Amino acid sequence: QSSAQARLKLGIMGTAQRLGRVGGRMAASPLVPLAALGCAYFSLQAAFSFLGISSKAANASSLRSLSDSPRRRSLAAVSAEGEAGSDAVPGSEEKDVVERPDVKNILGGNLAQCSTDPMTGWFRDGFCRTNEQDTGRHLVCAETTEIFLAHQKSIGNDLSTPNLMYGFPGLKPGDNWCVCASRWAESVMAGTAPPLRASATHAKALDFAPEETLKRYAIDLE
Repeated sequence: QSSAQARLKLGIMGTAQRLGRVGGRMAASPLVPLAALGCAYFSLQAAFSFLGISSKAANASSLRSLSDSPRRRSLAAVSAEGEAGSDAVPGSEEKDVVERPDVKNILGGNLAQCSTDPMTGWFRDGFCRTNEQDTGRHLVCAETTEIFLAHQKSIGNDLSTPNLMYGFPGLKPGDNWCVCASRWAESVMAGTAPPLRASATHAKALDFAPEETLKRYAIDLE
């Protein structure tokens, strides 16, 4: 097993452990973002199957308690919050902002905007920002491809079909989108990874994949 694969595996396992630890607390909370939970849960299950990891390592019972919870959180409520540890995101006055000096990308610079058409991001502000409620960790600004979308759909993560309940427009090849970091790492191992924009990919993506792997897929490096 290569060093890069081992580090990808550790990143996926880290997500599993984090979700397991917060499982009980989130199951009792009215602030459970169901869409992000689904992304994280199915991503981990697919990754465990691919890597041959026991589902017990992810504290699956805690994940199931989350998925069974009837409590939901709308994206409208989510968008009122800012990056963990930073101020809430203002509304229309920030619509023309193209980078966030308060958030860093994987290159160490200011986080650039990923896409506003379609409008992406956990906060639907065009940036791959995150907070503790974003259990799926939508950190990677990917330029989606046909093979990536087809593979994601085949493993239960349908990114092509619109879901208006969660403000999701459905993606087509060529769209830029903030995808779950664990999903992207999983697609690298499956040979279906899409290119990404390093300047618009959150620095925390480095917790899921080695810097050299992320840079290898970057399309905005000179």
